[in-house]
Amino acid sequence: MKRPAKVTVLGKAFRIKFADKWPTMKKDDVGESDPVSQTIYIKNGQTLEAEQDTVIHEYVEAAGALLGFGDDHSLVIRITTMIHQMVKDNPGLMAYLRSRNERRV
Repeated sequence: MKRPAKVTVLGKAFRIKFADKWPTMKKDDVGESDPVSQTIYIKNGQTLEAEQDTVIHEYVEAAGALLGFGDDHSLVIRITTMIHQMVKDNPGLMAYLRSRNERRV
């Protein structure tokens, strides 16, 4: 599966950059979202599951910043856990949510 290069967060296009480091990276960072530059940074070298969790986490942080709850890291972690579980454990739900304009009986 190819890594995503961009994502839409609340109607805004964010670039996703996978990197070993970035300008504002701190020692233990594995990801960062920057709503000003509309960039999400993800640290290379994580396991696939950890990387996926980091992408979701940074998406939630970006959305939280735009909605005004981005500073509540505890809330971001809880939402991330919920979304990751929903996506990973419910492929039928994901297929249903991706479907478009089909008449349902």
